[in-house]
Amino acid sequence: MKSAAQNLPNILTWLRIFAVPFFLWACIHKSQFAVVIFIMCAITDGIDGWLARQLKAQSVFGAYLDPIADKLLCNTALLWIVYESKNLWILSCVCILVFRDVIISYIRSNFRDVPVSKLAKLKSVILFFAIVCLLQAIVWHSVLVYQLGFMLLFVSTCLSLWTFVSYTSSNIDNH
Repeated sequence: MKSAAQNLPNILTWLRIFAVPFFLWACIHKSQFAVVIFIMCAITDGIDGWLARQLKAQSVFGAYLDPIADKLLCNTALLWIVYESKNLWILSCVCILVFRDVIISYIRSNFRDVPVSKLAKLKSVILFFAIVCLLQAIVWHSVLVYQLGFMLLFVSTCLSLWTFVSYTSSNIDNH
């Protein structure tokens, strides 16, 4: 039986999932709370994995649920940004990011020995910053913040393509 502390990583992951409707509501109302909710969820994404390792509370369920929570939050944010920006370049980046996530999730679900690379973690961190900037640009109507967010999104997309090639080529070589 797990202690309450050992359940904390999964609780944080569930909280991120439950935050998505509130996040979307804040986006629709172009509220600063959208940015705050996203930042809080991004922080808890890092904390839950760290806690699971520190408390030796890693679980198959947590390993399954965490990426779902991440993709649900990030893809909701990205789709909202595409809707608000009406920018073909942002749409292209988002399509690449979502396509990559679907394929990599498929590979991970069929070949469980595919670890997350450090470059993929860097891509995720840059993507979180890109989303924060782009959400903030929508709230503030700031061209400068929008341009910074787009540049970060572009870098994240390039890293996403790089890790996609790396994951798929190593998967083909190993199987």
